[in-house]
Amino acid sequence: SGKLVYYLRHAMPIIIVMPECPPILNEWQCGEWVADLSEIGNALTRIASDYENYSLRARRTYDALFNFSAAFDRLMQAADPKSAC
Repeated sequence: SGKLVYYLRHAMPIIIVMPECPPILNEWQCGEWVADLSEIGNALTRIASDYENYSLRARRTYDALFNFSAAFDRLMQAADPKSAC
């Protein structure tokens, strides 16, 4: 549904609920993983205690993995016949 990308684009740390920790959280540390809904409160507490850094890492994750605008701009410049000279 795009919510993950939306949250990261707006520098909002994420909480992922699933049986195993997804690689994005291990690598980018942009949020918290919980295996059960009952653990969300503790995850929120951890994020709140270091929100600035979680937020910074969330935005970095978006820029590195999901922000295609810079690459798209380069593609459009390369396709522009005026820039071929």
